Amino acid sequence: MGAVALLMRKDAHLERNDWFWPLRLASYLIIFAAAVLWMHYPPYLQIPFIVYSALTLAITILLGGRNREKFRKITPWIVALHFLSEIILETIIISSTGDLNSPFMAMYVLTIVSAAMVYRLASTLLIAGVVSATLVVAVWLVHFDGVSPHVSIDEIENILAGKEQKINSVFFHILIFFLVAFISGYLAERLKQRDRQLADTSRALKKARLETDDILRHLSSGLMTIDSHGIIMFFNKAAEKILGYKEDEVKGRQCEEVFQQRMPALAKCLLAGIDGRIEFPRRELDVVFDDEKTIPLGLSTSVLKEE
Repeated sequence: MGAVALLMRKDAHLERNDWFWPLRLASYLIIFAAAVLWMHYPPYLQIPFIVYSALTLAITILLGGRNREKFRKITPWIVALHFLSEIILETIIISSTGDLNSPFMAMYVLTIVSAAMVYRLASTLLIAGVVSATLVVAVWLVHFDGVSPHVSIDEIENILAGKEQKINSVFFHILIFFLVAFISGYLAERLKQRDRQLADTSRALKKARLETDDILRHLSSGLMTIDSHGIIMFFNKAAEKILGYKEDEVKGRQCEEVFQQRMPALAKCLLAGIDGRIEFPRRELDVVFDDEKTIPLGLSTSVLKEE
């Protein structure tokens, strides 16, 4: 157990994953159904099941609570113990319900996939190794427990020859466990890398947007952007002072609707840029305010082209 937890602590970053808790809940419900409803909660399952339930509650509190950062150092150990207790409990259930033919053999696979959701590939393969080891021990105790440790090599060969089908079945299951661990661990790691890349890109875009927005809003010249339908999208502080409108009053409205009455020349220039893709590097026009005062306005328009 110490080796399991140590590798997991070094190799794993317990990242919050949308699929981890549904898989953990599914595992717990299947084990509960097997131990309590199917097997009627026999005495030899009570202590392992209580320990497993307590660890399930513990990781729920540690990973889902607000103070999870305080317990960050011990959380990997608790999660490792939880997986180990689950594997042991699954092995007991499987050994008691048909061994390799148990209908609950799929619980091992669910445990491995759950590990891939929260751990990296190496730790997922380690979980598959632990599952395989416990399965081998369980099969040995059930089918080879009466074998004397002092038997000869010929006797061992005879014993194994009679159990050849059982041994092949064990190896087949072990191959499945490692195959599932590799595929799920690899895919989960790729998804985590993609999520990190998307998060980094999102932060970079947000930072660039904030910096650009801050620059545009504090330009000394008035700046306004309009989309291809004539809707005002951006209106900085200087434009508010020059034209006498507030951004909240004009943003999201048609430029013709806003400027046609007081500033028809401005509306005409803007519509020319939208409809005819006509640019005005520099143009003088008069703006009439509410007090009927006319002020000359220097206007430059540019058409931003994209797909």
